[in-house]
Amino acid sequence: MKKQAGFTLVELMVVIAIMGILAASGIGFLAKYRQRTVGSEATVMMKQLLEAEIIYFLAHEDFFPKWGDDEIWVYHDGGDPSPLDQQRALNALKINIPIGHLLDFHVYRTAAESPATVEITSAGNFNLFPGVSKIRGTVDKTGKMTGPTPF
Repeated sequence: MKKQAGFTLVELMVVIAIMGILAASGIGFLAKYRQRTVGSEATVMMKQLLEAEIIYFLAHEDFFPKWGDDEIWVYHDGGDPSPLDQQRALNALKINIPIGHLLDFHVYRTAAESPATVEITSAGNFNLFPGVSKIRGTVDKTGKMTGPTPF
């Protein structure tokens, strides 16, 4: 009698068990990788927005949005008022604030002489950095940038 080619049930179960162990160990790595990616994007967007505020100040001798104007709110899910505020930021600062990247953006001023402030919040089920779900940055009239700082 000829020996048939193929795998035994035990061999298949061993392979499936090994694949399950590899998949389970990869899920933790994937979550950490995604957290780092969102944190990196938040840091880059913070710096770009603060640099755009400096350029806007040099051209208009005031920050955007001007004191008394509506603040800028751009939410990760595109909910109100995101599209309108995204367009306002694009027109004024020449920067496109992304929608759908698990980050919420808030650009505002607290008083007429106050610096421009940018806050970015993690909208996903994870933090921007370990233990941090919000970062803030400011730029004053001298061009001094602070941030991103967690809060």
